[in-house]
Parts: sequence; C-alpha cells; structure tokens
Amino acid sequence: MASTKSTKDFLLVAEDCLSRGQVYRPAGEFVKKLALCPSCCGGKKEVELLLGVVSRMVAQVKSQSNKPGRRNVKPNTAWLKETAQSLETNQLVGRDWISSHVWKLPS
Repeated sequence: MASTKSTKDFLLVAEDCLSRGQVYRPAGEFVKKLALCPSCCGGKKEVELLLGVVSRMVAQVKSQSNKPGRRNVKPNTAWLKETAQSLETNQLVGRDWISSHVWKLPS
C-alpha cells in the first residue's frame, strides 16, 4: 500500500486510506508510523488526534467485518489484535482504553 511514504506524511496517508474506505496493513506498521508522525507527537491535542485516527480505522475494520455476506473475517480480527498489541507495546495508551476501543487484551 502507501508504505513508501515518509512518517512525516503518514497522517495524510492514514486519512487517505480512511477516506477511500481502506484499511492500512499491517496494523503494527500503522500504529508505529502514526506514533512517529510529527503531527501526532507532543501534547494532549496531538495524542487525541492520534487516538481519533486509530478509532476511525478500528471502526472501519469492524464495519467491514460486519458486512452482510462477509465470510472471512480472520484478517480483520488479526488486524484488531495486532493493533491492540502494538498500542500496548509502544505504550501509546493504557490497557483499559485498548480493551474498550480496539480489542480485549488478556489479563
């Protein structure tokens, strides 16, 4: 996909994927590049921007999984799990937020 873009432009890449109804894969790369994006680093406003993009991408993945007639939801389930693990590994947000908004983390 658009993985050749620099991290400086990654917020635009993520927004473009969202506007086209696409999911950025792999999920770990999505979280890492978003975390390194200058537009998402800094204070509370930037963190809220990052979490907003993550939330919208998660909603897009979940809506694709819930489409009538959708048979193979394994790639989307794997994407959600990988996103949750990457958010936790990179300590971008607390476990409670991840479990509530992305995927239930094991205790």
